[in-house]
Amino acid sequence: MSFMKTRQTYRCAATGKVSVNYIGVLSEELTLDPAYTCIPFYNHHRTLFKEVTILPWERFITPEMKELFALKIASHPDKGPLFARMRTRLEQVIMENWKRHSVHAFLHSSGRDSRLLSWLIKRLHRKYGDRWLGQVAFLCGNNECPYMREIMRYEGWKEGHHFFIINPKVNPL
Repeated sequence: MSFMKTRQTYRCAATGKVSVNYIGVLSEELTLDPAYTCIPFYNHHRTLFKEVTILPWERFITPEMKELFALKIASHPDKGPLFARMRTRLEQVIMENWKRHSVHAFLHSSGRDSRLLSWLIKRLHRKYGDRWLGQVAFLCGNNECPYMREIMRYEGWKEGHHFFIINPKVNPL
């Protein structure tokens, strides 16, 4: 959820200041919160300091974003108005920027954004063929490699030809 993480609004209880800049709300005296951990899933409104909180993002999103969030997203990726609009637009962007004589290299994880991109490129590959695709390589070099391998095989990509695992034994954590 990097979208929400990068668009946070902070409030300092001591001063009443509100800002999208964390430093902008800090007061001269602050108390470290010993219960705080850096895992935002568990502390979605807490910060390192007891006096500073993250305001709920729902209060600051645009009406357009509220409309998108209100749409029911279908469980199957080929169904639902939101996904259909997004798929169409992303395919247009890929088509407008794809150069079949270029080598296309992508860093791929097991995340949804990577899955969506490789799935859409595979979809276009099936539609327009090998000649359209040209040379493409999806690369993974972290602890997500086993999941990435499973995803790529499911989508129909060939290991060693379309996707590559780099340093599979390296665990960066």
